[in-house]
Amino acid sequence: MSILACLAPSSPPRAATDNPLRPSFVTATLSPVSHIYGLPRSTEPLTPGRQPFTARLHLDWASHDTIESAAGTGVLFDGETQRLTLALSGPLPAGTGGWTLEAPYVRHAGGSLDQPIDTWHRLLGLPQGGRPIRPRNAVLFRVRDGNGGEGVFLDRHRSGPGDVALGLRLPLMRGKAGTAPATLGIRLEAPTGSPDHLLGSGGWDLAAWVGANRSITTAHGEVAVHGAAGLLGMTGSEVLSGLHRNWAGFGRLAAGFRPWRPITLRGQVDLHSPFYDSPARPLGGTAGEFRLGAGLDLTGWGELRLGVSEDLLVETAPDITFHLAWTVRLRGGPR
Repeated sequence: MSILACLAPSSPPRAATDNPLRPSFVTATLSPVSHIYGLPRSTEPLTPGRQPFTARLHLDWASHDTIESAAGTGVLFDGETQRLTLALSGPLPAGTGGWTLEAPYVRHAGGSLDQPIDTWHRLLGLPQGGRPIRPRNAVLFRVRDGNGGEGVFLDRHRSGPGDVALGLRLPLMRGKAGTAPATLGIRLEAPTGSPDHLLGSGGWDLAAWVGANRSITTAHGEVAVHGAAGLLGMTGSEVLSGLHRNWAGFGRLAAGFRPWRPITLRGQVDLHSPFYDSPARPLGGTAGEFRLGAGLDLTGWGELRLGVSEDLLVETAPDITFHLAWTVRLRGGPR
């Protein structure tokens, strides 16, 4: 009963934006063969004081348009990936840090966004890639290795639970004026998703990183910058196991600007080293994405975040990804 009482929202729940400005997006790559590994979605440091209980529901929706061949390795990703995640967070005993539990549901499907994306590209004069010559609303994820073997083949809709993760955040040092405490993050991802359907990797992943924020208040509003860097260790993957690497590095740089209380503008760059040994860029290239978006304070009912991502390093990430997240503080923590 005491646990349920802690998780029950007050009336009404306090806004997530009662916390200091959080400049980053809570997301990671949705590449069909990369999202299955344990890159942390949130790398923000701890909030000063006792950590609140929060609930976050976030949807990432990626459209894939990738075709490449190199040294006998062929990669074709045509379709969409949707990842809906429920994340619950709370404080560790005696104010020693915070925990987060993430439960995702993943769906691979046909390209229902093909027509709107084609129209968007035409209006802005952006390159269309291979979209005009491929079937609409189709799903085909295929990888042929350098020996001509079929490494990945998925040509129909698949959905189900992804890999569940438990994360911890621990303070490394006290924050000075305008900073949150530098934080050590640890995240363990369990093999609960099906590797045959590209819903999980089939292995255990452990990520560790350091994250820190710096914020200032100007005459035009509040500005915050976030940086994080870390390592991801992975046990044997059941997806492209002959090419898979057991270690990868990752980094994030984000900036946020709050011109007035209800609105926060965000920009972010995410990078990670390859998960596979391959001459093909979608597998063996350093991946980079650029994200832009905004958050809206819902006046006592949390924060709604909207965003969009483009592949910063071509062919290493989805063509475009849309982000939608709602975060609500349930109980505890500073106002």
